[in-house]
Amino acid sequence: MFYNAKLLSLRYYLQGLLICFNIFLVQAQSDSIGYSAYQTILDVSKGQLLVRLKSHHNKLEALTKELNKVEPSSSTYERISKEIQIVTSQRDSFNYNLILAMKRHFTLSPVYFYYDRDHLELKKNNFKSPLYLDSSLQAVSLPEFRNQTIVIMVQGQTVGQELDAFIFIDAQGNSIPPPFPSYIRINSFRPVMNELAKTYYYDDNAVWYAKKIDKKLRKMYEKALKWKAKNYKWE
Repeated sequence: MFYNAKLLSLRYYLQGLLICFNIFLVQAQSDSIGYSAYQTILDVSKGQLLVRLKSHHNKLEALTKELNKVEPSSSTYERISKEIQIVTSQRDSFNYNLILAMKRHFTLSPVYFYYDRDHLELKKNNFKSPLYLDSSLQAVSLPEFRNQTIVIMVQGQTVGQELDAFIFIDAQGNSIPPPFPSYIRINSFRPVMNELAKTYYYDDNAVWYAKKIDKKLRKMYEKALKWKAKNYKWE
């Protein structure tokens, strides 16, 4: 009986050790993920943020091919021409106003913009090619990067829910681990209300986006500073 009691005691002791080990392992994994996210936002603050804008290149190219197949005097030609004009106008209005708003209201770091059609070329050259855009949507010379950290805010859609959003990724296209924000919705309440209430809403929406992005990344940055102060007191 005494022997059984010892075995039972040993069993509980080993179970306790296993629980402590699992807690330690989970905590270590959490700290590792947190390190990656916090260090990334600190690097952005000392470096830059890249923004990948939609060019609608494939859609416009397909429409142009269709346009070239029909008679200029036909109603089909007129319809396709109008669609090209609408797509181009909406794209340029969105991108132009977003660039202006981000340059005025995003305060964490410099921000540089490029079209999605140029992403592969930029990636091939470590994002150091003269394919970036100024506020008039014209190509500018290569910006001066302050460090090598690449964080990209992509105008796209979330996986699964397919929400229009600004999505944060690294240079390889991977999501940045939490607590780094995964995305910020584009069609949220305020922008939708602006679209319903105003004929031209791109400027107001762009300011709202820029302030929202700045606020969210600033909040992350403040958390990262506290994390750094707690974990790297010797620096």
